[in-house]
Amino acid sequence: MKRPWEFQDTLRRNAPSRYTKVKSIRIPVRLYSPNQSCGRVLAVRGFSNQYLVGKAFTIFMVTQSETNGFGICGNGIWGTGGIPRLYLQRGAFHYNELTKAVSLHPKDQGPTISVFMHDGDQTITAATNGTLSEPVPGLHVVTEFGSGGNLTMPFWSGNKNYPGDIAEIAIFDRKLTDAERTGVEAHLADKYGIKYVKRWK
Repeated sequence: MKRPWEFQDTLRRNAPSRYTKVKSIRIPVRLYSPNQSCGRVLAVRGFSNQYLVGKAFTIFMVTQSETNGFGICGNGIWGTGGIPRLYLQRGAFHYNELTKAVSLHPKDQGPTISVFMHDGDQTITAATNGTLSEPVPGLHVVTEFGSGGNLTMPFWSGNKNYPGDIAEIAIFDRKLTDAERTGVEAHLADKYGIKYVKRWK
């Protein structure tokens, strides 16, 4: 079995004090899809339907993976999808619809900070290592995510397996400003030794 990613935790900086409404999950472990040997799936039952429906949010995800399909989903308890959808992957952000998505482009297979945002109305945006995507409109907030609205890692779709490493997930109950977003990115970058993220000015 491949050794889990050893997270660098030597450079620490406290998150700005104004970031108080955050739910953070630290899980430095390698995750596999359910049909792989030695599979590991981590699920927080009902989390997406309790905290992410009908409102704005900002989600930070620190990962490393051989595939950009790796990530988390807000649907089935085993990482499977549902309708309405919530798929947060290294390479894409899907909210409800598959045809309207934000495409992301991680630099490589190494440590990546992905950010997923909904404005609470109808627009999603995302960022990878400090590079912000173009907004995608026409995706109104939903009142429930399908298949139970869980928060499950890793995301698993059909016959495709997406193994990888997740260091941390931080979830805010609003869309952060650009300054707040880059501040949290810089904090996570220092925390995990990711050197190519924009720093505070």
